[in-house]
Amino acid sequence: MDEMAWLRANAPDGGAVADPSMDWLRKNAPAQSAPADANLGGTLQLGVPFTDARLNTGIPLPASVEAAIVGAGKTAAGWVRGIANPATNAAADAQSAEENRLYAPLAAAHPAATMVGEAAPYFAVTNPLSMAGLAAASYGTPQDRAIQAGAAFAGGKVGQGLGRLMGPASMAPVASNGAEDFFNYALNTGNKWGIPLRSAQTTGSMPVKILDAVAANLPGSAGVIAKAKDASYQGFNRAIANTFGTDATQITPELLGQSQRDIGQQIGSLAERNTMNLDPQLAQNIADVSTRAVNNLGSDDANIVSNQISELLSKVDPATGTIPGTNYRAWRSDVGALAKSSGGTLGNVLGDLRQSVTDAMNRSISPQDAAQWAKANSQYFNVKQVAQAAAKSPDGSLSPTQLLAAVNAAQKSSRFGGGNDLAELARWAKPVLGDSIPNSGTAQREWYQRLLTSPLSTMSAAGGAMYGLNQSGIGPVDVPLGLLAAYGTARGMAGQPASALMRRLFAQSGGLLGHELAPQ
Repeated sequence: MDEMAWLRANAPDGGAVADPSMDWLRKNAPAQSAPADANLGGTLQLGVPFTDARLNTGIPLPASVEAAIVGAGKTAAGWVRGIANPATNAAADAQSAEENRLYAPLAAAHPAATMVGEAAPYFAVTNPLSMAGLAAASYGTPQDRAIQAGAAFAGGKVGQGLGRLMGPASMAPVASNGAEDFFNYALNTGNKWGIPLRSAQTTGSMPVKILDAVAANLPGSAGVIAKAKDASYQGFNRAIANTFGTDATQITPELLGQSQRDIGQQIGSLAERNTMNLDPQLAQNIADVSTRAVNNLGSDDANIVSNQISELLSKVDPATGTIPGTNYRAWRSDVGALAKSSGGTLGNVLGDLRQSVTDAMNRSISPQDAAQWAKANSQYFNVKQVAQAAAKSPDGSLSPTQLLAAVNAAQKSSRFGGGNDLAELARWAKPVLGDSIPNSGTAQREWYQRLLTSPLSTMSAAGGAMYGLNQSGIGPVDVPLGLLAAYGTARGMAGQPASALMRRLFAQSGGLLGHELAPQ
């Protein structure tokens, strides 16, 4: 009961007025009006198309929900009036003023609900231009419509820009296990593979690196950084797999075995339809290897080299004077295994002999098969190096350090900036990505352990912390807002964009804000 109602009920009555002020109040106090939402709070009713009938579902609607529906209807009514009346007129002005008068008490009683309702119809469109069109449809003078449309378009563009700053989906090509949700830094210098990176990996700023380390251990942001790291290593693994003709985010033994078999079959097919010529360059190279064997090896080891040369020459086809590709592959495989098992100087000499014969075969491949032959052999070479590195990474995620070690062992020039595509990737990844060292979770594990073993003391400590924060001027709402800020900061540093829905809401909210700020 408000003050006027109380006075009407309790003011002295009768002709002999003990207190003249009470008589005045009784006569002049305004009649108590019905609350603004007196007619709200009914049930959900559905209209039957093309009839006046209504279907009462019996589902109760809170007054705030109905207020929001009324707000949405007010916005739609404004569009209808604007479309029906391209220019302002007295009748439409009077109708609009009367609707605003009737609507004002409801908006005052339910400000949040009516604001949401008024904005809801605008979210039916998805881009700044459409937002501008809706704003222009509202009733008003041509100048008012132009101003509101321009403000809605500008606001939508600003919101759209904010969404793009978080990383549009079109810039995240790594699509596996959530990795597509991360910004693609392929345009950054040195990262031509499109491997997603965090800000701390693309800048030398120490504050950014410190923030990254802190965010990796904060509630609400640790998961974001962890997913960003996973995305980086998935992108790295994919770049590795691409060097041997496969697309995968995990380098498993099964993947390597299948890839090696597939590439081997391709090389075999190419070898079957090609032969190796014994050209002068091969003869000179074999002579050089023989001389080195005599000068640097003992008689037994020199004889091993001589026997391998004789074995190669025995495979020459007398009819053509060439070595069939299948015979070449068999000899090359045998010498490779012998060189690996021998090691030392003998292994090096046998390796030189094998490389000389490989070069001769490369020169002999037919022009139509040359490109495919070179690609298949490069992929086979890469998969062998990756298999060497993956032997110590059973989880399917390769260590950049182990990969670089395997590459350097197979490609001597890699240590000096040379080598093939795999060597380039390995040299880039080691300093930028580092090795995946998971968070031990010690601090978090200790907190959960205390919570489970001593829940009362833990909750008491949390309550004391909240009290201390409150005494310091930090309210209970500030804590979740702080966690939300940490989450948002982590997403930014991780290069993780908003989802498509969030980017759309950015644009819509910006357009609506621009419309509301425009002169009405």
